[in-house]
Amino acid sequence: MKKVERVTPGVWREPIVVADSSDGLRVDRIHYPPGGHTHWHLHTREQVLYGELGRGWIQFEGGHPAALTPGQVIQVPVGARHWHGAASTRHSSIWR
Repeated sequence: MKKVERVTPGVWREPIVVADSSDGLRVDRIHYPPGGHTHWHLHTREQVLYGELGRGWIQFEGGHPAALTPGQVIQVPVGARHWHGAASTRHSSIWR
């Protein structure tokens, strides 16, 4: 388990697939405590989020928060400013 930067306290990352290079495939399971979330950020590559456990949220800049529930997949386009995390009353795990 690894501490994740640019997040609220208590969020941690579990590496599933470790990239062989800086532009290689990486898969992580991110664990959020109730109310835990990332800060606003963007990516230089596409990102896919997969809801595994609990109730999460994602919000894109200029939009409203949208639920991220177990089994749901959300594609984050290159350069799309966003944040994601857990509902205020439940833990959440998201694969990215």
